[in-house]
Amino acid sequence: METDLEHQGLSRRDTKEYVLVTGPTSGVGKSICLALAHRKSNLVLVARNQEKLDELQEELKPSGISTMIIKCDLSDYASVTTACEQIISRHVHLAGIISNAGESLPGLFGDFSHEAIQNHIQACVGSPSIMLNSLWKLLTKKSYIVVLGSTCSLSAGYGTSNNSVYSASKAYLRYLSESIRKERGKNVPRLLVVHPGTVNSSFHQSSGFNPSKQKWPRVISSEEAAMKIISLIDDERAGEVVLGLDNRAAILLWRLGIKKTLLLFKGIKNALQR
Repeated sequence: METDLEHQGLSRRDTKEYVLVTGPTSGVGKSICLALAHRKSNLVLVARNQEKLDELQEELKPSGISTMIIKCDLSDYASVTTACEQIISRHVHLAGIISNAGESLPGLFGDFSHEAIQNHIQACVGSPSIMLNSLWKLLTKKSYIVVLGSTCSLSAGYGTSNNSVYSASKAYLRYLSESIRKERGKNVPRLLVVHPGTVNSSFHQSSGFNPSKQKWPRVISSEEAAMKIISLIDDERAGEVVLGLDNRAAILLWRLGIKKTLLLFKGIKNALQR
């Protein structure tokens, strides 16, 4: 008689290498999974919707890879702890962890309920931290960790209106990753923080934001974001990467202010004309 874990695709002891992806059932996370499956990477899929996990596992079957599905609600610490224990108990070798799961919390800060703030912080701050900490020893010197920054703006680089708690949670992940990277020095696993900018995905359904109306910086598709992230992994990149020249320019404009940026460009132009 098979156990629940064996039904989900978890053998008693698995010696294959896997890439763990949180938030794999839609948007950038799903596109990353499809791209990794095409490259024959085995996957651990972590999400809270069992039906969507089952559908994704079925969709990935033609690729011939091994998949493990773990039902886990990131807004519930007990659920996260249980999920990590399941993975650890199977002695899984992790080639990488892609921390992609997140949720939006649009609105004015003063209008949020305590429960809404707490749930968002648990899902987007506490749970990613606990999961990385719990699974740290399953990573090898060749492993990588990818933390996905904001996919609805560049919120991790600067605060955005009507998104205060979301922006703060992304900034936390950004600085946590940078601090961990410095702690490990030149040792691996490699740790990469990627800010794709605005991605046209189902993530925006809960916020009411329509990406198609954004003229600048350029909005990219989930598939484009996924392929760029995979390319960064292949290139063994580490540190912090903002995808797209227009997104990098947007951050520069914010950091320096428009007047300072115009003065900078004018100075560069004058210097080149000499």
